[in-house]
Amino acid sequence: MNNIELQETLNVQAVPITIYRKENFVTLEDRETIKGIQSWQDRSAENLSDVTISYNILEDLGLHNLLYTFDQCVEKYVREVLGLNLRIKPIGSWATRSTMGRRHHAHLHRNTLITAVTYFNDTNEDISPLVIHNNFLDDVFPHFKGFDLEEKIVTFNNYNNATLNIKPIQDQVIIMPGHLAHSTVPSKSEADRYCVGVNYFINDSLGTVMKKCTLTVRC
Repeated sequence: MNNIELQETLNVQAVPITIYRKENFVTLEDRETIKGIQSWQDRSAENLSDVTISYNILEDLGLHNLLYTFDQCVEKYVREVLGLNLRIKPIGSWATRSTMGRRHHAHLHRNTLITAVTYFNDTNEDISPLVIHNNFLDDVFPHFKGFDLEEKIVTFNNYNNATLNIKPIQDQVIIMPGHLAHSTVPSKSEADRYCVGVNYFINDSLGTVMKKCTLTVRC
């Protein structure tokens, strides 16, 4: 088999997770505002990250510039990565706070087209990974979804892995489709880890002239 030369592997059903960077993505002033939030869902009993009670946290706090930066990144993702001329609109924003040992449970964002998140802490220490949960072989073999092929894996890669770890870095935003289940690894830092996120949905007309519909988001 040594004389078999790999020419190319085509990703027919790719699910893009894109990372953008912008210096001072969350400014120091914005960080202090987020850290000063008083209304959190206390989930310490479950050892989970606290989550803001409000689902419009950026608007509530007047962080319009931060929301605008999120919007710009998501618009680049839609146009340059997905190659779509599609108007989208933010439908909700939130923040999470994790002390040492706490994590965010595995979940997905229902009724959401695209999710964008950014992380920060006070010390520039490493931020615990964001974990994407997906049995990727289910996408390769959809008619055999749920088959246990784990013991047959020789080399782990993005086609056969059940999880994908992404190491967040401050001043980065991670953008992905909202249907991807994800979680975070328990924080190892003595400094609180914060996550700020925004969900997006279609706010546009779809289809041809004869089969046209318009999706208008009100929230």
